[in-house]
Amino acid sequence: MRRILIAMLVLTLLLSASAPAVTKVKNTDHSGFYVGFGIGFGNLGIDFNNTDVTFDREGGGAGVIFLGGALKPDLLLGLDVNAWTRKDDNVTRTISTSSLCLTYYATPRFFVKGGVGVGSADVEVEYHHSTVSYNETGFGLTAGAGMEFRLTRHFALVPSTQWSYQSLDSFKSNVFSITFSVGWFW
Repeated sequence: MRRILIAMLVLTLLLSASAPAVTKVKNTDHSGFYVGFGIGFGNLGIDFNNTDVTFDREGGGAGVIFLGGALKPDLLLGLDVNAWTRKDDNVTRTISTSSLCLTYYATPRFFVKGGVGVGSADVEVEYHHSTVSYNETGFGLTAGAGMEFRLTRHFALVPSTQWSYQSLDSFKSNVFSITFSVGWFW
């Protein structure tokens, strides 16, 4: 986990230092709608309710989808969906959080975000040409930070980190993820 944090910090610093070379776009104010998506790596932790059973954190694929609109040039309101997934042999696990999220741009490129919504867990087991599925939903939280590098007035690269929390009937989980996204702003 520490190596992931250090790698993301180094990458963000490198992108920040090279930002003038990446984009000459002057206007990065937000005034309309936005949409984007990205992929990356996530790290899942689970604590089962009413038991002493614990698991080590596990790595897996991560993704993010975001869309919404600008309330002010530095404040966005939208829907953020963060997901983590991993397949081992015949078992696929997916943890996700969909949240109403506020994104605040502290500088023209750096943002922080937070939101409240719904967390969910899906497990699919494939066995002898059939699939058994289990789904559970509950409370979810999202927080994150990132950088926006405009390549054109309406298109940007958006590296970011997300933390999401899910409180379900059977367990509580949290996912820390690093994603590299593309976003469109108009």
